[in-house]
Amino acid sequence: MMPKSTSQGQGMGWRRMYHQLLLAITLLLTVIDGLSNQQHSLSNKKVCIIGGGPCGLFFANHLLRQDPTVQVCVIEKAPRDGNPDLNAFGFGVGGRLKRCMDDSEIPGLVDQVDAVSAPTSFPGLRIIRRLDLCSLLRSCLEGQYGSDRFECLYETKVLRVELDAQQLQVESTLKQEAEDNNSKTKSVIKYDLLVGADGINSSVRRMLVDRDILKEEHYINGPVKWKALRLPPQSDLGPTAFQPLAHPDNLLSGAVLPRYPEGHTMLVFWTDGNDNPGGIDAVQELCQEISSAVQGKIPKKNLYRRLTWGKRGSEVKENIKIEFDEKDVERFLNCRPGREHYMKLDKYHYHAYNDTSSPAVALIGDAAHGMYSYLGQGCACGFESSLRLSKCLAAHSSIRSALEAYSQEAVPEGHAISDLNLIAHIISPSTRGGFAKFVGMCQLILNGRKGKMLVVRVNADIKYQELLKENRLAISMSRRFWKTRRQAVEHKRPFN
Repeated sequence: MMPKSTSQGQGMGWRRMYHQLLLAITLLLTVIDGLSNQQHSLSNKKVCIIGGGPCGLFFANHLLRQDPTVQVCVIEKAPRDGNPDLNAFGFGVGGRLKRCMDDSEIPGLVDQVDAVSAPTSFPGLRIIRRLDLCSLLRSCLEGQYGSDRFECLYETKVLRVELDAQQLQVESTLKQEAEDNNSKTKSVIKYDLLVGADGINSSVRRMLVDRDILKEEHYINGPVKWKALRLPPQSDLGPTAFQPLAHPDNLLSGAVLPRYPEGHTMLVFWTDGNDNPGGIDAVQELCQEISSAVQGKIPKKNLYRRLTWGKRGSEVKENIKIEFDEKDVERFLNCRPGREHYMKLDKYHYHAYNDTSSPAVALIGDAAHGMYSYLGQGCACGFESSLRLSKCLAAHSSIRSALEAYSQEAVPEGHAISDLNLIAHIISPSTRGGFAKFVGMCQLILNGRKGKMLVVRVNADIKYQELLKENRLAISMSRRFWKTRRQAVEHKRPFN
């Protein structure tokens, strides 16, 4: 009987040890999981953001909420209150952009944006000025985080980026109260992650492309130029008017947009290669041509544009009178025109290990993806990429894996929206294309009849890649025109 008792005792001992081992493994995994939730790729690290525009400030807001130990420094060359609001037409605040603001969990941001943006006659669409959006995002940062976690250096220029040393050489041109008001202060800023949010002409991106770190495809829409004209309050246009321009001789196109808190902004496009429509340099002549475009009707043959604008384009009062401020018209004539960009990158990040450091760079907003303005998705797409980067940094334990995940998620979406905006080529009244234009327009019109109109669904909760599949044929036809009009961009020298 003794051997049997010993065997039973040994069996019970092994079972007890097995359960204890399982308990120990469970506890260990729980501890590891807890640590991974508390410690992520940027814990106790510093992030430098070059560019204090909407995307840079939005990214800073969300990142600081992800980890209480991260520090953020924003570097912006413009003054705190921005440059004069010239040649700017504001951002469209539609469903996609509002979802990004909701996902960011920045307290009260959506309501604050609604309070300082202008409603339009398109349901659910508002227009907000860039300066107003930046002011809101900056107020959220300064109201929630102390100087130990967040600082924004205005009127500060980046002179040099030292990737291997992970530091910036900057120069502040901010006037001091000292005797020498023109003095410039140079300093060095260390960082663990550098984020380029410095727009379509990004110096951060140019530095990486010049070093063969990133592969870039960057063009402008050759003949197309644009400017924005501020208008005073209009007696013949309601405060929410979203009025298309249809010049009888196709001299110019565009739209009249509402502007907060009052008045309107006129966005004007032309394709004759001059710095102003038709080479006009006289105030009165420009006012006459614009007035003709406001009263013009969209041609019946442009079915898709008529479907897009509806009655806004087909029922315009013939006696409408546009009121101008001559000083603003003069500014319009004298300012430099903007261009329509198309830009793609193979990835939106750089990370490399060496013996002494791990240089890390990420791009967001227009620095990462360039697109035409036709679908009004520049700000929305920029906010989406900012959210993706912040969430990837919070979800991964290393900066390298976080940046790789960010590029995997964001690059296909950025490419898709850049391609979707190419439909501007077949919508434009100046495009002459016969069969290619006819085929592309047919798909857009058929999709519209099916309730899948691109200009509406682009603000729905649908990936840009899915919209690209729905409109594949139209985009294919649009690319034919794009290839004949595109011009390679001449880049300026970056920091170093």
